[in-house]
Amino acid sequence: MAPADPQAPRPPSVLITGCSSGIGYAAAHALARRGWRVVATARRQADVERLAAAGFTAALPLDLRDSGSIRAAASMRSRKARWAFSRKRLAMGPATPLTLGPEAVAAKLIRALEDPRPKPRYYVTLPTYLIAALRRGLPTRWLDRALLRMTAAERRG
Repeated sequence: MAPADPQAPRPPSVLITGCSSGIGYAAAHALARRGWRVVATARRQADVERLAAAGFTAALPLDLRDSGSIRAAASMRSRKARWAFSRKRLAMGPATPLTLGPEAVAAKLIRALEDPRPKPRYYVTLPTYLIAALRRGLPTRWLDRALLRMTAAERRG
């Protein structure tokens, strides 16, 4: 077998959290099918082993509620777990009950990652569509106050 051409473009890489089910699972599989190098993470070891058996670039244990787990995942140094982050940055918030289905969110994720002219936001939930509409119609201060009240109520409740 001939050695890999160092000049050949490397496939893009992505780390996805919450790959044991739902949106994370659908996104990881969809991106892997498109040739992405996917580092799939999950909280439970059984899920990590299942992801490793599925053939992802790497499968890591990661619980975003545990800073020790985050440090451990960040410090893993196996050859398969090294990945390069592209210039595109993407943050997905937690899934809400009003989220589109996993396949629809994965499709939006692919669009966001592969779009040559990406938008700053891709809305996938009813609340994010609502906030986008409010941003167009309300002064920024009013919207900021409303968002602060909503998040304060979430923290109390």
